[in-house]
Amino acid sequence: MVVQFNIHTHFVGEENQILSLNENQHTDLHVFSFGHHPQELPNQWDEQAFKNRIQHQNCVAIGECGLDKRSPFNFDTQRFFFKKQLELSEKHQLPVILHCVRAWNEIAKLKEELKPQQPWIYHGFNKANLVPELLKHRVHFSLGHHLLQSQPLQEAIQVIPLDQLFLETDDQTNFKISEIYQKVCEIKGISLRELENQIEINVKATFKKWHIG
Repeated sequence: MVVQFNIHTHFVGEENQILSLNENQHTDLHVFSFGHHPQELPNQWDEQAFKNRIQHQNCVAIGECGLDKRSPFNFDTQRFFFKKQLELSEKHQLPVILHCVRAWNEIAKLKEELKPQQPWIYHGFNKANLVPELLKHRVHFSLGHHLLQSQPLQEAIQVIPLDQLFLETDDQTNFKISEIYQKVCEIKGISLRELENQIEINVKATFKKWHIG
């Protein structure tokens, strides 16, 4: 049976979702991602503690993590934590759920420097002007509530290949993941079954620790 996947949420809900956790949150019952958010960094980097979290059988990705120019933390500190997490993403073969606020140029430079093999997924994507850049760097897109509201974004995603696409609800509770699926179908001119099939293929190819079906 084809299902609808929500690859980034902060709330326990549907079965086929990835719950985003930080160091103060724990679960042994749900599929999750774990990372140090650039607005909520710990006092120091504890690599062993981080490894303990990401090696849990239900941890299928690292993140959300990244760079944020609105964060109260020093940008060099953010970059240090981000690079550490990227290194562990490669070592443990886990994809990255990417948080980026006004910092794509810096993130792109890191991608060119590190040449990661693991997928990077730009979550909550809402910057229509960045679509060509992300396509060039083979970054995946995760679309959420912005898609329901932004005409420029709706126009821009028409060129995004389906095999680079994921969908999410993030920290929103006023809509369902099914609404994002329907909007993408409308924009792309495809059937719901076609989109569901492709997103499931993307999930299985990217989140390899997530045992589906």
